[in-house]
Amino acid sequence: LGRLIALDLEGWPQVGLHPYTWDGRLLEVHLVNHDEQLEPLRHQTRAVFEVDDVLSASPSHFVDEEDATNADHFYRCAVIRGPMTLSRDIAAVESHLRRLLGKYQPESRYAPIDRNDSRYGKYMAALTLIRIEAQEIRTKFKLGQRTSDADRGAILGQLRAGVFEHGVAFGFRL
Repeated sequence: LGRLIALDLEGWPQVGLHPYTWDGRLLEVHLVNHDEQLEPLRHQTRAVFEVDDVLSASPSHFVDEEDATNADHFYRCAVIRGPMTLSRDIAAVESHLRRLLGKYQPESRYAPIDRNDSRYGKYMAALTLIRIEAQEIRTKFKLGQRTSDADRGAILGQLRAGVFEHGVAFGFRL
């Protein structure tokens, strides 16, 4: 999932969390026609979409029982900026939905996406496709680059143990 960011007519950011497709240059996302984010997008020619992957957080006591400055978080992020177009073309929406389901439901346990299928057609007609051409991609990551080998080992040991002090379990891809 990623965040579509739009500025409303008063300059306030509107942020929505959406599934998306990405082919390396073109990002696609869809909104329901009455979504509040669409109104400001209709008046804009550019858009921003952010995708992040929060990997973990580590409390300070993983490194030092008394020094709170050792608290940290680990993530990677990409911000895609560029020209944007809106489309209500049913064939374009249908094609986008097929790619989207291919990404998020690769096991294909659903009836094929077809605008002529009564299960899908009326919903496709209620969607607007947003295409953002990647003119700029900014990345940011925090993966413990300035952490010493000893502290990194202590953090990884605690994360692999999988339990915070308060007994809350969590999972990681380590």
